[in-house]
Amino acid sequence: IFEQIMAGRYDFPAEYWDQVSDEAKDFIRKLLVVEPKDRYTGEQALAHDWIKKYAGGGDGGGDDGGDAATIEIKRLEKEVKMRREQSKVTKRSLSGL
Repeated sequence: IFEQIMAGRYDFPAEYWDQVSDEAKDFIRKLLVVEPKDRYTGEQALAHDWIKKYAGGGDGGGDDGGDAATIEIKRLEKEVKMRREQSKVTKRSLSGL
């Protein structure tokens, strides 16, 4: 499944995903985009209707988990940015060899 996701080829088998809302599947699709520049950012993810509705990020009546989810998504976004910068530095270092 990892290889499929990395190639952008995945689906939602009915036996596992029929009970999952279309909004949730849309959210997942927007996160599992191969090209980073086309993938949702943490800010976009937090603004997604499904997050606002079910994780307490909007007026959907979510529980206290919304704040924790928001904090975690922001933390992960910072980590991703840091790793991208590390990757750039590594590439520059290697290109000079």
